[in-house]
Order: sequence, then C-alpha cells, then structure tokens
Amino acid sequence: MKKRILFLCTGNAARSQMAEALARLDHGGAVEVVSAGSRPSGGVHPDAVVVLAEIGSDIAGARSKSAAEYRDQSFDAVITVCDAAARDCPTWPGAKRILHWSIEDPSFEPDPARRIERFRQTRDDLRGLIAAFFTEAAATPEGEPKGQKARDTGAKPHRRDAAMGSGRHRNSERSGGRSTSLRRTRRRRSP
Repeated sequence: MKKRILFLCTGNAARSQMAEALARLDHGGAVEVVSAGSRPSGGVHPDAVVVLAEIGSDIAGARSKSAAEYRDQSFDAVITVCDAAARDCPTWPGAKRILHWSIEDPSFEPDPARRIERFRQTRDDLRGLIAAFFTEAAATPEGEPKGQKARDTGAKPHRRDAAMGSGRHRNSERSGGRSTSLRRTRRRRSP
C-alpha cells in the first residue's frame, strides 16, 4: 500500500510544490503525494518550474492549493517545509506523523541570478531530506521511523551567503503528542 504524504508551506508556490514533485519523481511507486499551502499564493513560482524541469520534472501545470482541501483526509505523514506553515498547522487530524523541515524561501532573494541558485539549492536540500525520509521509513518493519525523536537526515543544510548571515536548518517531528527538534549549524559556501 502506498504511503500518503502531504507537504505544506505557506503559499504552496515553491518549497511544497518542489517537495511534491521530487517525491513523485524519485519515489512515485511508493507514495501518493500532494502539496498545499496554509495561505495559498494562487500560483507556482516560475523558478520552481525551471529548476524542476532541469531534472526532468514538469510542474508547469501545477496549481497552488489550499490546505483546507486536504483537512479531512488521512496521511501517513504531513511535512511542513516552512516555519510559518508549521505555526499555521501545528496539528493535523488524521496524520500518523507530523514533521517539520525548516527550509528558507528561495524566492526572497532579490538578485535573479542568485535567486535561481537558491532555488537549485532548495531543490537539492529537499531531495536529500525526502530520500532520507524514505530510507528511514524503509528500514523499520512498519515503515515508520523508530522512536519519538527526529534524527539527523544527513541532508546538506540550506546555504546562505555571507551577506545574508548564518542561520540554522531545523528538522523536527511531532508524534504521540511530543515534539522534538534537531538543529544543525549551516556551512557557508566558499566565495
């Protein structure tokens, strides 16, 4: 039976759209995946379309969807990929697990050349997190990670340049009424 996963971000314009497409591209036989936004933007960011096309995933026809469309559905995992969506949707009825991946919004970069690079990095970060999620799920008898605590996924942290300062990449999981968080220091890319 396929796992049902919902990826949530605020606008459902970039990060959750990319996560949905990547999960479908890399794990389509094992998952039924959808994405939505706590406050949908009404469109998909063109740079998300571009960076996914680079790896063979066409989301040009995707639409920004509201989390309300899925509120009454059951999911094996609901994964928020931005802090605002985690605050907007701290619980989810019918979710076996709720995870949070704190991924910065690449669309806030004002310089177009650097923005597309941020979209590529976000795509690659999400791909690593999704791969680790499926690896961990496959390693347990029931297909669910053991215990209550989140683990270091081994994915590369989202990179920021020196002008934007340093920050943190956070993963957390809420299951059985507990919430835990894992923090990793980000590494800066050499100039």
